[in-house]
Amino acid sequence: MHQAKVLFPTGHRLFRFCGFLFWFCLPLTLVIYGGQFINLSTVAIIFAAMPVAILLVSIVVLNAPTSLLQLAGASLALMSLLFFLQETFRDATSDSWKGALAVVVAVIMFACLYVQRKKRGSESQLNLN
Repeated sequence: MHQAKVLFPTGHRLFRFCGFLFWFCLPLTLVIYGGQFINLSTVAIIFAAMPVAILLVSIVVLNAPTSLLQLAGASLALMSLLFFLQETFRDATSDSWKGALAVVVAVIMFACLYVQRKKRGSESQLNLN
Protein backbone atom coordinates (compact mmCIF):
# COMPACT_ATOMS: atom_id res chain seq x y z
CA MET A 1 0.00 0.00 0.00
CA HIS A 2 1.36 3.41 -1.02
CA GLN A 3 1.61 6.07 1.68
CA ALA A 4 1.21 9.70 0.67
CA LYS A 5 3.50 12.27 2.17
CA VAL A 6 1.73 14.76 4.39
CA LEU A 7 3.91 17.78 3.70
CA PHE A 8 2.83 21.34 3.11
CA PRO A 9 2.75 22.37 -0.55
CA THR A 10 5.96 23.97 -1.77
CA GLY A 11 5.74 27.74 -1.51
CA HIS A 12 3.28 27.64 1.38
CA ARG A 13 5.33 25.79 3.97
CA LEU A 14 6.54 28.89 5.78
CA PHE A 15 3.03 30.34 6.00
CA ARG A 16 1.61 27.07 7.22
CA PHE A 17 4.36 26.74 9.80
CA CYS A 18 3.56 30.28 10.97
CA GLY A 19 -0.11 29.28 11.08
CA PHE A 20 0.74 26.31 13.21
CA LEU A 21 2.93 28.38 15.50
CA PHE A 22 0.93 31.62 15.79
CA TRP A 23 -2.60 30.22 15.43
CA PHE A 24 -2.33 27.12 17.62
CA CYS A 25 0.81 26.66 19.68
CA LEU A 26 1.70 30.05 21.10
CA PRO A 27 -1.80 31.53 21.59
CA LEU A 28 -3.22 28.45 23.25
CA THR A 29 -0.15 28.21 25.45
CA LEU A 30 -0.60 31.86 26.40
CA VAL A 31 -4.28 31.31 27.20
CA ILE A 32 -3.44 28.37 29.45
CA TYR A 33 -0.68 30.40 31.08
CA GLY A 34 -3.00 33.37 31.55
CA GLY A 35 -5.66 31.14 33.09
CA GLN A 36 -3.26 30.38 35.93
CA PHE A 37 -3.24 34.03 37.01
CA ILE A 38 -6.76 35.27 36.24
CA ASN A 39 -10.29 33.95 36.48
CA LEU A 40 -11.35 31.92 33.44
CA SER A 41 -14.43 34.10 32.98
CA THR A 42 -12.07 37.06 32.61
CA VAL A 43 -10.12 35.07 30.00
CA ALA A 44 -13.39 34.50 28.11
CA ILE A 45 -14.29 38.18 28.24
CA ILE A 46 -10.88 39.17 26.90
CA PHE A 47 -11.17 36.55 24.17
CA ALA A 48 -14.59 37.91 23.24
CA ALA A 49 -12.72 40.95 21.90
CA MET A 50 -11.41 38.79 19.05
CA PRO A 51 -13.81 40.19 16.38
CA VAL A 52 -12.85 43.73 17.37
CA ALA A 53 -9.15 42.84 17.11
CA ILE A 54 -9.72 41.30 13.68
CA LEU A 55 -11.57 44.42 12.54
CA LEU A 56 -8.81 46.74 13.74
CA VAL A 57 -6.02 44.65 12.21
CA SER A 58 -8.01 44.44 8.95
CA ILE A 59 -8.28 48.22 8.85
CA VAL A 60 -4.52 48.60 9.29
CA VAL A 61 -3.29 45.73 7.10
CA LEU A 62 -5.98 45.38 4.44
CA ASN A 63 -7.24 48.97 4.45
CA ALA A 64 -10.66 47.38 4.93
CA PRO A 65 -13.62 49.68 4.36
CA THR A 66 -15.38 50.37 7.65
CA SER A 67 -18.36 52.41 8.59
CA LEU A 68 -18.50 55.00 11.32
CA LEU A 69 -20.81 52.67 13.24
CA GLN A 70 -18.21 49.87 13.13
CA LEU A 71 -15.50 52.21 14.38
CA ALA A 72 -17.75 53.49 17.15
CA GLY A 73 -18.61 49.92 18.16
CA ALA A 74 -14.96 48.86 18.16
CA SER A 75 -14.02 51.90 20.25
CA LEU A 76 -16.83 51.23 22.70
CA ALA A 77 -15.84 47.56 22.98
CA LEU A 78 -12.18 48.39 23.62
CA MET A 79 -13.01 51.07 26.19
CA SER A 80 -15.39 48.69 27.93
CA LEU A 81 -12.74 45.98 28.01
CA LEU A 82 -10.16 48.38 29.42
CA PHE A 83 -12.54 49.62 32.13
CA PHE A 84 -13.50 46.03 32.95
CA LEU A 85 -9.86 44.99 33.28
CA GLN A 86 -9.04 48.04 35.36
CA GLU A 87 -11.92 47.31 37.73
CA THR A 88 -11.16 43.58 37.84
CA PHE A 89 -7.51 44.03 38.70
CA ARG A 90 -7.91 46.86 41.17
CA ASP A 91 -7.83 44.48 44.14
CA ALA A 92 -6.24 41.51 42.38
CA THR A 93 -2.92 39.88 43.07
CA SER A 94 0.23 41.42 41.72
CA ASP A 95 0.68 38.66 39.10
CA SER A 96 -2.78 39.00 37.54
CA TRP A 97 -1.50 41.48 34.95
CA LYS A 98 0.70 38.68 33.55
CA GLY A 99 -2.35 36.56 32.85
CA ALA A 100 -4.30 39.38 31.22
CA LEU A 101 -1.32 40.38 29.09
CA ALA A 102 -0.79 36.78 27.97
CA VAL A 103 -4.41 36.47 26.83
CA VAL A 104 -4.36 39.87 25.07
CA VAL A 105 -1.19 38.85 23.20
CA ALA A 106 -2.92 35.58 22.20
CA VAL A 107 -5.89 37.55 20.83
CA ILE A 108 -3.54 39.79 18.84
CA MET A 109 -1.72 36.75 17.40
CA PHE A 110 -5.00 35.15 16.35
CA ALA A 111 -6.21 38.38 14.75
CA CYS A 112 -2.97 39.01 12.87
CA LEU A 113 -2.82 35.51 11.43
CA TYR A 114 -6.52 35.60 10.51
CA VAL A 115 -5.99 38.83 8.57
CA GLN A 116 -2.84 37.48 6.89
CA ARG A 117 -4.83 34.43 5.80
CA LYS A 118 -7.55 36.69 4.47
CA LYS A 119 -4.94 38.80 2.66
CA ARG A 120 -3.48 35.75 0.94
CA GLY A 121 -6.96 34.58 -0.11
CA SER A 122 -7.02 31.39 -2.12
CA GLU A 123 -3.26 31.58 -2.62
CA SER A 124 -2.86 29.19 0.29
CA GLN A 125 -5.06 26.23 1.05
CA LEU A 126 -4.76 26.71 4.82
CA ASN A 127 -8.27 26.90 6.23
CA LEU A 128 -8.44 28.56 9.62
CA ASN A 129 -12.20 28.84 9.92
